[in-house]
Amino acid sequence: MASDGDSDFDFDSGDPKQTGDPFEQSFDDTGVGLYVCEPHRSLGMKGGIVVVE
Repeated sequence: MASDGDSDFDFDSGDPKQTGDPFEQSFDDTGVGLYVCEPHRSLGMKGGIVVVE
């Protein structure tokens, strides 16, 4: 999973095959985090996270 396009946050889970660990991300500010699933990018897998106060 990695931030994409007009995301308000920059993040990247790295290569899950190399890390082997679950990915956790904390956000300190409000906004919208847009992301793509790197292994499934060609299938159009993407999503968003809305952070509110």
